Amino acid sequence: MKRSPTCAGALPRRAGPPKNSSPTGRSRLNSAGTPAGQPPPQVSIPVGYTTFPGEIFRAPRSWVEQGYPTLTYFHEAAKGGHFAAWEEPGLFSEEIRAAFNSLR
Repeated sequence: MKRSPTCAGALPRRAGPPKNSSPTGRSRLNSAGTPAGQPPPQVSIPVGYTTFPGEIFRAPRSWVEQGYPTLTYFHEAAKGGHFAAWEEPGLFSEEIRAAFNSLR
């Protein structure tokens, strides 16, 4: 029986900071994995978006539509914040169901 490599054995042996990082160790990639300052790749699948009143920044629908041309669901919730799934789990699950209801 062939043994699978251990986690340590599967890692590349490389010294120094990770690729695409600055001298301070902060990543130069945005959340989409593209270099900072570059637009993220276009999304081609249906998108649902809910904004919560306690969020640090609440994007207006026009901005969401511009960023996600395939937007199929947008809602401004009455409560919840940045950690909506933890703060309002019932509301969060209702929003997920509503966002994907049109795809059933």
